[in-house]
Amino acid sequence: MWLITNFGFFSIVQKPDDPSTGTLTVRARVRKDLESLRARYLFDLGPIQENIGTDYRYRAKAPRNSVAVAMLQAVRDIDYGNFKSSVAKQQGVKRSHLYGEVWHTLHQLPEEVEPHETVSEEAGLTPADSNTSYGGVLFDDSGHVLLREPAGHFDGYHWTFAKGQPQGPKESAAAVALREVLRRTGYHAEILGGVPGIFKGGTGHNVYFAMRPSGVPVEPDPSKTQAVRWVSPSEARTLIAQTTNDIGRKRDLNLLEAALTTYHLAQPESPAVSPDDENETGIRSIDLHRLGRLLLRMVRAMHQRGFESLRIQPCMAPSGCYWRCAVAPAAFFTRKHGARFSKHSWDSELIAHYTSGSLADFYGWGDCSKRTPSELADCFERAFPRTMEMARSPDPAYVQWYKEMLITTDPIGIPIAFADWTVRQDVLEIICHPDVLTVPLPPPGLAD
Repeated sequence: MWLITNFGFFSIVQKPDDPSTGTLTVRARVRKDLESLRARYLFDLGPIQENIGTDYRYRAKAPRNSVAVAMLQAVRDIDYGNFKSSVAKQQGVKRSHLYGEVWHTLHQLPEEVEPHETVSEEAGLTPADSNTSYGGVLFDDSGHVLLREPAGHFDGYHWTFAKGQPQGPKESAAAVALREVLRRTGYHAEILGGVPGIFKGGTGHNVYFAMRPSGVPVEPDPSKTQAVRWVSPSEARTLIAQTTNDIGRKRDLNLLEAALTTYHLAQPESPAVSPDDENETGIRSIDLHRLGRLLLRMVRAMHQRGFESLRIQPCMAPSGCYWRCAVAPAAFFTRKHGARFSKHSWDSELIAHYTSGSLADFYGWGDCSKRTPSELADCFERAFPRTMEMARSPDPAYVQWYKEMLITTDPIGIPIAFADWTVRQDVLEIICHPDVLTVPLPPPGLAD
């Protein structure tokens, strides 16, 4: 794959040795392009090798999942209206002119579709799988989400989303989802887009679509639903947390975050949000999991600078509405649980506390959503010099665990060590991910 960006030109391929190591080979003709890619997005990019006389003089290996996440982040960071102008600003006029020549050459591509080429079917028109349930998450124009209360709180579900199974071999995935939404919520709906991921439930796999209501609602099937309710995303998190079915609760919380992303991306302009999803700075709660991942990648960047004993304590606020992450040296973490503080550590001024209630305002730095992890690491070093001084000690076991945790939870997973609901203490549970994931506990801390 050729990739032309405003920070470099790359060729990404799978070489014969890549499948066995789960990597891809990223090549470039300019060394600085690879260095820029590593600094901005691909922190796991390996050592840059130089091979004079080849088509691409410079190359390096990176985990396949890390490359995918880096590309996703690069797309999300697009903020320019003209690509060539952005290239000129970032890499100079000469590079911009070279890309312009590529554009001119590609302008000669024929408009006709070759006979052997096919156009993929519209999302949702593929036949439904009889072993999969299909459903929908409805959003209104103000960004509120529709929850249903199952009759008798069946299977421990207090508030959840509508889904059901196909009734025949020719029924499409979208048709199943729309039928079940109408049956279980009383709302006719239009599909905005597919929610990324296949969500594991207690009895099988589930696929969902983000939807919006249309027409006049009717009464839902009383044998399936005893009430429906429009709520803000924050209220939805609180209500879903009441479900006693552990697998179903985690699935629905993860589904909500993924569906919010699909909903926001479907909006033509600035997405509508409910008042409780915007703070005083006007920063909107788009992709809260993205902000969490940005903070986690900031810590990874600091590990790569030699601050290896810097650790995280991730958890949920008592309300269940906000993710919190405290960053501190290993000396504050217990020997019994490498992601939890000792009881004497909470009030230390050496601990950096973040809550998703602050959205993209990390530590009072203003909107950090457009900053790179490396830039955030610079800010952290300046803001917490004593913490960084204490964290400059080798901890290779934790650094390796942290790197593997980020890879396992790609692209949107967020770890939690504890919450007001029951959370396993032998692993870290992962939220905001389409699969029900856990990762091993990190190595023990140093505190008693």
